Amino acid sequence: MRKKTLFILTIVIAVIFIGFFIFSFISFKKSVRTAALSVTENLKSAAGQLNNFELEKAQDSFQLVNDGIQSIHSRSKTFGLTAFEEARSAFANLSLLGQKAVELGQNLVELSGGGFSWFINQQGEKLIGKLESLKDNLNQLALISGELQSQAAESGYYIGNDYLNVSADLSNNQRFLDALVTWLKLPSGGHFLLFFQNSSEIRPGGGFIGSYADLTLRNGGLANIDVRDIYDPDGQLDWKIIPPKPLQLITSNWGARDANWFFDFPLSAQKVIQFLEASKIYREKGVKFDGALAVNIEVVRDILAVTGPVYLAEYQLNVDRDNFLAEVQKEVETGADKKAGQPKKILKVLTPLILEKLAGLDDRQKQTLVSSLAKRFDRKDIMVYFKDLAMESYLKDLGVAGEMMNLPDGFVGDYLAVVNANISGHKTDAFVVQKIKTESRIDDDGQVTTNLTIERRHNGQDQPEWWYRASNQSYLQVFLPLGSKISAVQGNEWKVVNSPLDYKKFGYRVDDEVAALESSFKFVNGFNAAEFSLWQKSAFATW
Repeated sequence: MRKKTLFILTIVIAVIFIGFFIFSFISFKKSVRTAALSVTENLKSAAGQLNNFELEKAQDSFQLVNDGIQSIHSRSKTFGLTAFEEARSAFANLSLLGQKAVELGQNLVELSGGGFSWFINQQGEKLIGKLESLKDNLNQLALISGELQSQAAESGYYIGNDYLNVSADLSNNQRFLDALVTWLKLPSGGHFLLFFQNSSEIRPGGGFIGSYADLTLRNGGLANIDVRDIYDPDGQLDWKIIPPKPLQLITSNWGARDANWFFDFPLSAQKVIQFLEASKIYREKGVKFDGALAVNIEVVRDILAVTGPVYLAEYQLNVDRDNFLAEVQKEVETGADKKAGQPKKILKVLTPLILEKLAGLDDRQKQTLVSSLAKRFDRKDIMVYFKDLAMESYLKDLGVAGEMMNLPDGFVGDYLAVVNANISGHKTDAFVVQKIKTESRIDDDGQVTTNLTIERRHNGQDQPEWWYRASNQSYLQVFLPLGSKISAVQGNEWKVVNSPLDYKKFGYRVDDEVAALESSFKFVNGFNAAEFSLWQKSAFATW
């Protein structure tokens, strides 16, 4: 019994915090309680610092954790707690755990400090080396924590669900790093997409993808950036696909430009990639894309706020966070490049200059930028998609994949998603203010009646540019808990969409996902709206 008690007092539980690792443990003697509390507080500090991307402070906290663990180990010898083989082995693992925490902090700081520069400057071997070091460190942490758990179980002490959660998180991180390193090390290189989503023309999967960049990766570094107008690949697309019904008001054929039609970003990204890979531009070269990163205007503004203005000599123009949208939109709509048939050329010139500035940020600027970008991830202004299932699963766990929320079977609760799509409204969403308000009442029988008010105000009428003064036309989808019904609607209208072509006659085919979205559509008489079901939710659509 005494041996069991002494062993339990040495147990350490490895706990992962938001994709990185912190540790907490059971204090084993009143005389070392102060040291144990100090270690716990430092772990909490490290957790908060990692969450705020204050990696150097987290490294210092990890060092204090290790110092505290070594102090406990030393004091345990004084009390004779290491006289038993089981306790001696557990304390050895405890000591090693502290050392690995310090190494982890060092890895994270080095990756934060140099990772992006290595990637941009084609020093991928450094990036891969550091990621492999981090991966090895995590593997050792998993082995150590697993051994401690086994030692505890042999002595009759079971850690329980905490350890199971830790083990699952460790496995997820290891699988992600394995997949990421394997991908970066591909000698033949890989292709990754960067979507520039213009939220001035909102779409369900983000903003309209007017431009994109094909990032070619080789040996862990960025080998090439090819910025293109989205109409380039669409112009060389042989596919004949019937567009979603609302889009038939503006186009007779579906393409990459309109493929982010789904509120679920992974599905939208898959569709865009399918169209791009089918275009002759990429099909004839056998190019396949491994994933996509979507950013909108606010992200670019945040970056320019940190980097400072970027001077474009060719345009004799300083682009900063305040004038970025206006100047780029003006060049795209009326500039000399448009007359020359290259309306998005300014982005082709601007993108590598921004990346170059990002590679040269100092530590203070990096911390400011990372803090800003973390907020953009939370707001879905940045979303990431990978074809690789391990990496995509990890991104979903982190909450950065932009997927539509899955409601579990038997869900009891509320859900609301208001999804706008600008159809032939040009860039007017830059000046549209939308406010959403809900008021719910629960009757005695448990029925919930919700009044949803959506107020939209167009403030662009006095703008000199016509693309901001145009009428804003919003196709609106409202997703609700399964089983919801419309009881009244006002202030909306319904547009009758007549197919611009005889699609069957000309050999167009129906996309499976679009068919799934539209198959349950049912026009609701008197409400100027349609009801449908999708993704285990009830929804209605109107204009």
